[in-house]
Amino acid sequence: MFKKFFTLLPILFCILFFEMMGKALADATDLLEQAATYQEEEQYEQAEVIYQQIVTDYSVTDYAFQAQKNLAILYVAWDKQPQAEAALQKLLADFSKHEGIAQAVHDIAYQHRLSRKNEKANQLDQHVIDNWPESDYAVLAQMDMAKYYVDQGDVAAEAAVDKLLADFPDSPFMARAVHDVAQHYSLSGKYQKANELYQHVIDHWPKAEHAILSQIGIAETNVLSLIESGNDTAIEATLDSLIADFNDNPGLPETVFVIGEKYYNKAFRYDKEGLDTKARDSFTKAIVVWGKIITELPESIATAWAYNFGADCYRRLGQHKKAIEYYQKVVDDWPDYEHASYALFSIGHIYEDLKKSGAMSKSEADSKTRTVFQQLLEKYPACKAAKAAELWLSSHK
Repeated sequence: MFKKFFTLLPILFCILFFEMMGKALADATDLLEQAATYQEEEQYEQAEVIYQQIVTDYSVTDYAFQAQKNLAILYVAWDKQPQAEAALQKLLADFSKHEGIAQAVHDIAYQHRLSRKNEKANQLDQHVIDNWPESDYAVLAQMDMAKYYVDQGDVAAEAAVDKLLADFPDSPFMARAVHDVAQHYSLSGKYQKANELYQHVIDHWPKAEHAILSQIGIAETNVLSLIESGNDTAIEATLDSLIADFNDNPGLPETVFVIGEKYYNKAFRYDKEGLDTKARDSFTKAIVVWGKIITELPESIATAWAYNFGADCYRRLGQHKKAIEYYQKVVDDWPDYEHASYALFSIGHIYEDLKKSGAMSKSEADSKTRTVFQQLLEKYPACKAAKAAELWLSSHK
């Protein structure tokens, strides 16, 4: 009996060992998820403690690698540059051979871009290109550098694009990379260069998803060019053709929104220059374009954008009833949309404007505003408008 027990002992130890390992790995996974949640909620101190614990307790594992990368990203978002640099150097020293290191450095570079620290982002993306030139993330790093230079109007943009085209012709990310750079040329108003790159995608990767998106991009730049030239006669027909040709493409609503945004931005420029009639005309045209998203295209997040910014146009045009209707639609149908709290606050602001103009009695306006601001504090207590709503409520008891 004892002989049999001792024969089984190694097996029992193995079972126990793997059970313990399984529990440890599950614990590490839970810790990473918990820290990530804290990080998303900008509770950086709590996330920092957990990431540091993982790095210490699970050293040289994938969990430690992920935690160390996330720690570097956290410090950048937290605006703690010395700690971010130290975390980055530790990542490079401890995990230089890890299969995910190129992606990790590129992800850290991307966080620097989100934090408007583009010089450091470019340094890190160049590090990816220099050290892991065969990685797909070298392509994305070169793409991000090119987009940055395009956005800045930097003379380095053309060289960055040429390098992208020359060094990574066979990468599966190239169709996306060239398309995205073309988008940034379009956003910068350089439509000819945008169309050249869009056409490059269509010619070289005709079966790629981004070939279709590039066709949409060319159609978009054509409309944007017409808006800039003031050729209103051709705009509606070109826009209708764009919608008819690509109605089933999920990227179309965002494209149409960008076209309306062109009018919206022009309206603000005219307003700043004191050209009231032209400003009102551009706000009206923005509403017409965004109305096509609402009435002609499948519902998407761009539908929320169209209602929200359309409401702002109506408010600026003095069409308060329509503005309230649109803002309320945002609150009711997209309560988690990032500007839903602003939409609700704007409704209260409109009632205040109506009171000041005499279009609504003080008692009615205050009652409606009170209801809206109470709803705002209930639904979005941590939003930026909450303090203003609280101040109004405390002074209108």
